[in-house]
Amino acid sequence: MAGRRVIEIVGFLPNVYGICWSCMPAVLASKAKLVTDEFKDVPEHLKREYLKISEIAKWVNEEFPGLFLFRLIDSSSMLGLYKSLKHRIKKTPCILLNGEKIFEGFPERKELIEKLRSIVSH
Repeated sequence: MAGRRVIEIVGFLPNVYGICWSCMPAVLASKAKLVTDEFKDVPEHLKREYLKISEIAKWVNEEFPGLFLFRLIDSSSMLGLYKSLKHRIKKTPCILLNGEKIFEGFPERKELIEKLRSIVSH
């Protein structure tokens, strides 16, 4: 199937990365450095979740280069609350593909790739 798909990952993300979705193109165009020293002050459980979410995005990009766009949504934001209620999210991170929940919690790499491969092939 042609075209890109959007993977939204709802999870607890450090607020230092809370860039407005509509502002992201300007941030990327400016090549602004997003990683700051503030990350060292983030609680360990949030760091672990963020790093695992980053790993999920890396897996997907390695297997499906350029096919998916990612949107990270902080569970404690208004959008995160809305998505949590709409999709009845009980565990984070929650992975949504084009608005459909496909995983709650941390999937194994093989499990995630197989699921995405089955969706992409249809």
